[in-house]
Amino acid sequence: MAGAADVSRASISGPRLAIFAAAGLPVGGYVATLAVYLPNYYARHLGLSLAAVGIAFTVVRILDILLDPALGVVMDATKTRFGRFRPWLIASIPVLAIATAAAYFPRPNAGAVYLTVCLLVLYAGYSMCVLAHAAWGTALVHEYHQRSRVYGWIQAVGVVGAAGVLLAPILFTLVTHKKVEPVPVMGWFLVISVPLTFALTGLFEREP
Repeated sequence: MAGAADVSRASISGPRLAIFAAAGLPVGGYVATLAVYLPNYYARHLGLSLAAVGIAFTVVRILDILLDPALGVVMDATKTRFGRFRPWLIASIPVLAIATAAAYFPRPNAGAVYLTVCLLVLYAGYSMCVLAHAAWGTALVHEYHQRSRVYGWIQAVGVVGAAGVLLAPILFTLVTHKKVEPVPVMGWFLVISVPLTFALTGLFEREP
């Protein structure tokens, strides 16, 4: 029993944990920007009223409450040769990339309906990746202490992603010597990091 426990503790190496947790990097970026910077950007830069922006976010979040349990049921029933959760993480890449580009790089005449549709697709992709990644983490290991390590790494990488997306506009200004609107730069950070990190996790980490 002691030998089995020792093997279990050594079963997940740091590099493997880093590869699996990589998908948490853009998630941290979304957490840092979606509820704070994006509403202000649409109100200040595009001229939408704060009431319209608030209603759009409220409607989408209410619908998201219904979407998450439904996605969980469908994921549990998923059976493919590539695994149960990997296909959902990979499938969320185009959904998130397209919705992020639409939401963070809006056309000048974008209104409340445009924002609502973008947020609906964006949160759908966000739910797909977060639920798939979290469920995959529980299937990756069986022991409590190993799961603590897995989710600890995910949270740490998420913090790095949050810091990175906030620093991106500052670094862009320092390099180009031009003052820029931060939200589009944050959008580029997310659009680039989503396919890179999700593909890294999806292609190089096993799913039991």
